[in-house]
Amino acid sequence: LAQGVAREVARNVLGPFIYYSGHVSGGVLTWLHFIALRTKDSETNPSSYPQWEIEQVAKQCEVLLKEHFPITHAVWDERGRNTPT
Repeated sequence: LAQGVAREVARNVLGPFIYYSGHVSGGVLTWLHFIALRTKDSETNPSSYPQWEIEQVAKQCEVLLKEHFPITHAVWDERGRNTPT
C-alpha cells in the first residue's frame, strides 16, 4: 500500500485461502443499500455487476433481512429494490 498499490490488488498476495471473520452492523436502510449495490438484478436500475463472493454475502444478508423485516423487504422489492439517495 505504501508503494501506491490499490488495496484490492494488494490483497492478491495473501492467496486464495485467507478469510476474514468479523462483525458488522448497520441500519435497515444501510443493508438495503448494500444488497441493492452488491447483487445483480436485471430489474434494478442501475444494474450492478458485483464480484461473485460479495454477491453471495449480499444474498445471505437479504435472507436475514427478509426474515426479520418482511414488510420493509416487501415494500423495497415492490418499488424496484432501489434505496433513496
